[in-house]
Amino acid sequence: MRIRYADETLSRATVTQCMGEPLMERIEHDASSIETEGNGNSWFNTRTGFPEVRMSVFLIDKLPSTNDPRLSVFVAKDEAGGYSGMINGITDLAFQSVNYDSKSDMGLAISSKESKRYLMTAAETWLLRAEAALVYDNDEEKAKEYFRKGIETSLKQWEIESSAIDTFMESSVTQLEGDNKEEQIGNQMYLALVPDYYESWTYIRRTGYPVIPVRTSEDLSRGDTNGIMPRRFNYSTFEIGTNEANVQEAIQRQGSNLIDTPVWWDKNE
Repeated sequence: MRIRYADETLSRATVTQCMGEPLMERIEHDASSIETEGNGNSWFNTRTGFPEVRMSVFLIDKLPSTNDPRLSVFVAKDEAGGYSGMINGITDLAFQSVNYDSKSDMGLAISSKESKRYLMTAAETWLLRAEAALVYDNDEEKAKEYFRKGIETSLKQWEIESSAIDTFMESSVTQLEGDNKEEQIGNQMYLALVPDYYESWTYIRRTGYPVIPVRTSEDLSRGDTNGIMPRRFNYSTFEIGTNEANVQEAIQRQGSNLIDTPVWWDKNE
């Protein structure tokens, strides 16, 4: 699915091949690791060390409106006993008026020493299957089935109580109805990938979902991309210094060494 917009023929053929093989379907199939040395899960260092981090408003706002039970898993309560986050990209000047210490921290389920680091999960696989069923097979019923499986499996991954899962699965957000089905899949994939934010960024670049607003407010830094989400990492000065010939060949083939230059598979305009 990663190459869907770069080479649809190869993408379709590979998806068809994969669908004929056993796939990850249950949380027992999740690929994960647990750090056993030092401070364990590296998110623990981020949560307890300096500089401290706070959860994003962008993530938090996607959860309460649908009564998503993953809110209390992903996000710790703030000083007032609720859930509040920081706005991404806030300027230094605007930051001065924000009570940073009062905002929500990461939930312990994703940031304790013993937290698993997920590499790929059954929930992600179900949602990729939902996308494939929708856009390649034009099978909305299968897409709906896989979509619901993806959400349910994500909830089980985080050990949500069965009664809460049953209640949430009755909500409209799990039904995959309407004209924006790919966006609905994208929003749920974003949540299913927590806390693998690098993979989330990759998925957002490929599909455009969830939609990342262009930064236009004076309180937000527009950076080197004039407020647009970065599309790649630059080649490092170390790479250029030790491997210049190949770096220059790649730049000529792929485009300028800028963070708003799309990578080769990022073809969805």
